[in-house]
Amino acid sequence: MPYSTYIIYRDVETKTESDASADFLDKLTSSLVRFNPQTNQYEKVYDNYQITDHKTKCALVAKLNKNQE
Repeated sequence: MPYSTYIIYRDVETKTESDASADFLDKLTSSLVRFNPQTNQYEKVYDNYQITDHKTKCALVAKLNKNQE
């Protein structure tokens, strides 16, 4: 008879949709440029912008472990 077991994990880091959106905004922000009329060139707005790999830390996660017997 098939049965299911939930395994409980603690302090799991996972990438959510919000984290993926924050990563995208970081990349977008790091590539911003502005026009300098004195030199007639485009310059990066943020020279040393640090891109972060965003992840959400979950205190408890229950994952389904399907077992067949």
